[in-house]
Amino acid sequence: GSDWITIPTEWTRGVPAMAGRHPLHRNSGFVCEYVQGRTMAVDDVPALDLVPAEAAMMEATFCRSCISVPLIRGGELVGLFSVTHRETRRWSEEEIALVEHAAARTWTALEHSRVVARLKESEAQFRMLAENVPGHFWIGDEKGQILWGNQQWREYFTCTGGLSGQGEAVIHPDDLEASTALWESAIRDGNPIERVVRLRGAD
Repeated sequence: GSDWITIPTEWTRGVPAMAGRHPLHRNSGFVCEYVQGRTMAVDDVPALDLVPAEAAMMEATFCRSCISVPLIRGGELVGLFSVTHRETRRWSEEEIALVEHAAARTWTALEHSRVVARLKESEAQFRMLAENVPGHFWIGDEKGQILWGNQQWREYFTCTGGLSGQGEAVIHPDDLEASTALWESAIRDGNPIERVVRLRGAD
């Protein structure tokens, strides 16, 4: 049987490009090593007993020797980092180690970029939600300093101390003492609080 492997990007010199979607044959000698997490360093690819379709692809791309490093996550083969050469050659231990090192650095960089992309997407979704809730939405740090407020927050407290979290500037004097004590306890203990207070806005 076969699965599929997608080569999203590559660098070539003097050989045909391989970017695209290709069948990944589970009964291939290559894949049997890959799923075990073992690097394949092949000095003479045509000498291998390959699946016909796989042998044809190697021939079409002038792959006569190669080093391929698999990426295993959760027991599954999820990626390959490969270097190929158009002539047969004996790979040295130093060359194999260099490719393995480059593969490890590449996996780390890719996974980091994916995490960053997911965080940016999550932040964008949060901001869209926060800007559209019917009310004031803001974020503060562990010291109680205001870091960010939504558009309604900014419009309501423009030109007041409320933008920087100065409660005495916007909370009604009769509510200030109890509200301040509750707020300080929340900062100290990290517990959620709920209270109705009278606020003074920009107008």
